[in-house]
Amino acid sequence: MISKYEALCIAKTCAKQYRLSWNEKNLAVTKGQLDETPCFIVSTLDDGMAETGSWIDFVFSTPVRFYIDALNSTFLGYEAGNRGVNRVKPASS
Repeated sequence: MISKYEALCIAKTCAKQYRLSWNEKNLAVTKGQLDETPCFIVSTLDDGMAETGSWIDFVFSTPVRFYIDALNSTFLGYEAGNRGVNRVKPASS
């Protein structure tokens, strides 16, 4: 089983790889499941947040969730907003 920190690092790497939003100030890591697979769900808001912290910036920011397999550290997929999970095919050997 991987740690929350390891899941966070994997999610950050995948955000860069898939060109998804990442914001260090708005992170949460929770345990969950994706299709019966135990996973960590790493949630962040997009970088559209202004430094002022205005409520309007928060309201119009898009949440991005990364699903990381808790048992073998595989990146399972991501969800931007509420558009459904985009599953990622495992890398072939």
